[in-house]
Amino acid sequence: MKRVVLLTAPSDVSDNPVPPLGLLAIASYVDSRLDGFRCEVVDLSRMELEEARRQLHELDWDDVVLVGLTVMSMDVLAAVEIAACARALASTALVIAGGPHASLAWREFLPRHSPPFDACVVGEGEAAVVAILERLANGSSIAEVPGVACMTPDGPELHSPARLVPPSEWGNPFTARVGVGADEVMYFTESGGRRRRGVSLVTSRSCPLACTFCSIAAMDEPYRSASPADVVEWLRWERARRPFEHIYFLDADFLTSKSRARAFSSAVSDVFEDVTWSVQATVGHVLSLRADLPELRGRGLRAVELGIEAGDDDELVFFNKRNFGKYATVRQSIDAVRLLTDAGIAVGIDYIMFYPDQTLAGLARNLSFFLRSGLLDAFDVNHYGHDLILFPGTPLRSLYEERCGHHFDTDVLPDTDPLYVDPVVRRIKREFRTGYLERYSGGTQTLRDELRAVARSTTSDRQRAVLRLHELRLRHHPYVVLERLILAQGDPCDVYAPVDDDLSAARYTLTALQAQDAGSA
Repeated sequence: MKRVVLLTAPSDVSDNPVPPLGLLAIASYVDSRLDGFRCEVVDLSRMELEEARRQLHELDWDDVVLVGLTVMSMDVLAAVEIAACARALASTALVIAGGPHASLAWREFLPRHSPPFDACVVGEGEAAVVAILERLANGSSIAEVPGVACMTPDGPELHSPARLVPPSEWGNPFTARVGVGADEVMYFTESGGRRRRGVSLVTSRSCPLACTFCSIAAMDEPYRSASPADVVEWLRWERARRPFEHIYFLDADFLTSKSRARAFSSAVSDVFEDVTWSVQATVGHVLSLRADLPELRGRGLRAVELGIEAGDDDELVFFNKRNFGKYATVRQSIDAVRLLTDAGIAVGIDYIMFYPDQTLAGLARNLSFFLRSGLLDAFDVNHYGHDLILFPGTPLRSLYEERCGHHFDTDVLPDTDPLYVDPVVRRIKREFRTGYLERYSGGTQTLRDELRAVARSTTSDRQRAVLRLHELRLRHHPYVVLERLILAQGDPCDVYAPVDDDLSAARYTLTALQAQDAGSA
């Protein structure tokens, strides 16, 4: 039996245990289409680079004929390191790159990183990987495989676009073999604090919108979706193996139509009566479902991550955010948040707080959006520090490259600081990220976690109220700091005094409660 190893590289982006859904889809498709080959997924994404190398050395590399590695634009150099390690361990195997970065930057990536890579899969990988394995089996060249870019004497060449597998042929990702990373578990925490074991799944490909910052839109592939019946069968198979209570649907935009939302909610709730679920969606599609949201809540929808991106109308135009065929508005975003909140559905957001063409007034509007929308008390505060990321192939990256008169290095994401038009906005961003986020955010989050834990354990209503008030004040710190920096045009003088006072007061309360508990023991 010949073997295929599909890898992820160490990543600094997130420690959230989301499995490599793209690789799982490829592995399940290959296993269902080809005899004589066995796919295995190895997830190294939450490891340090040295730990990942050690893990690779512990794997069995006998009979491995193909190594595939997902390359993300945030982790190009780590992916190259992992590919070089795999190349040394499986010296006769073909080593290919895939994923968003390899698909969007293959012309630059392949000449620079061949070896360790032999080729790039450009676009979706199922059909391309099957075709590669078929050619390896009969000893023929992979140069003319659709969707595969190879080096030639004249440079990298893509013979033809990838063949897109129709949704009816997509494999069940849960059936893929996971050699490393299979023990990672996701949990969804309800508003009352109960944790529900979750699974994650993507039921569609691409996105119907064309935002100028988005690498998914830059892939320029048509939107397609699996049927509710197929998705339910995948979930039924997984639940028989490992019971779960929550489903994370991680599609770029799950609620693309009323019919789709209704069909999926009915299919899931009819089969899994006790299972809840969450989705990612755009503002316009939530607004189109305003009459359906209470029913979706009743059928298990508990949270929506909204692609809001900005609280400033000018910024929404700059990002080409659209609802109902027209430019999106802040008013629509506020309405969508309130509709979800009124229906009892938790709201998370995708947001770009800073971007190089921003004005000081625009930044102020971006910040005040949280107050206007009722999201000031949101549990997750990471969005306050988000800067625009210039992914390869996106219109905004091309715009800034044109302004600079040169192409950015594709091995690393460009530093946006030199691109900022308004020096005051740049100064505020730098101070907020270095002066507040780097100095305070880690310790503040730890203290927030401790306050919530003690509040859950205490039997005193008064103590619980005091602890929750402390936690809420700490939760507001990013807003308070950024507001003060905007008013002071980036001058940090006296900006952090209320932060220090709140932290001291919270620590004092915890120490007093611990001493009180020790005295009564």
